[in-house]
Amino acid sequence: RIETEENVTFINKLSNEHFRNFKFEQLPEAIKSVFSELATENAIDVPNSTPGSHPTAAQLQFLRRLCDDVAVAIALALAPSYPPTLFDATLSPSLTTQNPTVEISTALPQPAPAGYPVQTSQEHMQHQP
Repeated sequence: RIETEENVTFINKLSNEHFRNFKFEQLPEAIKSVFSELATENAIDVPNSTPGSHPTAAQLQFLRRLCDDVAVAIALALAPSYPPTLFDATLSPSLTTQNPTVEISTALPQPAPAGYPVQTSQEHMQHQP
């Protein structure tokens, strides 16, 4: 059985001790929610999960789910958070259909600087398999 404080130990093993000095209550919500979802009577029952034991197919499937869910929760908890984009939410977008303009560039490509190796299309075709 994995109880709340043992859950912190388990999480630390999967996160390279990232939450070493945490109590269960201090863990990020993403991680605590995995425990809450899988626990019954404040513990996660994991029979046959010790080295040398032989879990059944159902127990093995549950252990994989537990490890996968915890790994995803750790990744979410450690993911960088990005600041909101800078835009004024009070502005209303408007669509103008009167005299729309589109700018099209008519500039021709510039030649490569002197001494810069340039492969012509004919040379390029010769090197094709």
